[in-house]
Amino acid sequence: MCLRIMGEADIPAGMRLKEISGWNQTAEDWGRFLNASPNGCFVAEVDSRVVGTAATICYEDKFAWIGMVLVDPVYRGRGIGTRLLEKTIAFLDEVKIPTMKLDATPLGKPLYEKIGFVTEYEIERLILKRGPEQLSNTQPTDAQRPISNSELEIVMARDSELFGADRIIQRRPARIPRDLQLAFLCLAGKTSDDPPAVRGTHIDIDVLNHQPKGLKIHFLDLPG
Repeated sequence: MCLRIMGEADIPAGMRLKEISGWNQTAEDWGRFLNASPNGCFVAEVDSRVVGTAATICYEDKFAWIGMVLVDPVYRGRGIGTRLLEKTIAFLDEVKIPTMKLDATPLGKPLYEKIGFVTEYEIERLILKRGPEQLSNTQPTDAQRPISNSELEIVMARDSELFGADRIIQRRPARIPRDLQLAFLCLAGKTSDDPPAVRGTHIDIDVLNHQPKGLKIHFLDLPG
């Protein structure tokens, strides 16, 4: 087994592993990691076949996120996940990142705890399935519209405050891409009893429920 730096040509292999694990990442998500950390994403190979992955993203010099830790089920139990995780930690130590974070699945949590990670907080992933009849009746209300560039700047600033670092530096859009037409604002006059923020993941912008001037963010995801 050998470890090496991951490249764009390895994205299909990463997609194969995430499909086996039932994860929902896209090829674009892999691209975000590679673009943000070209020397901090790794694959494990056995007989020239990619059987494991791990990736990192650094947020300024404050902390980093480790993600895409995947091992082919056929090769689990051989220490591949441990080697990959140790490789990412060594890289982040080399670039002097003081704090490392990750999302732990039940399968991976024992490995992370063995290395020294501790629980910061717990999250749950929920699902709501919609039928054709419900989907056909789904329309934006009059109070919703696409987010503007100026409002996006407000979101970015607020997100940096809550997240603890500017995670938009390397992918700040010059204009609102078509992908962002699914990002809506509910205008002044709406209120919410929700907490100030629902913490997101490394690729999702926080859902901000208390914005200046009465703005309420419904959801927002910046493409790479």
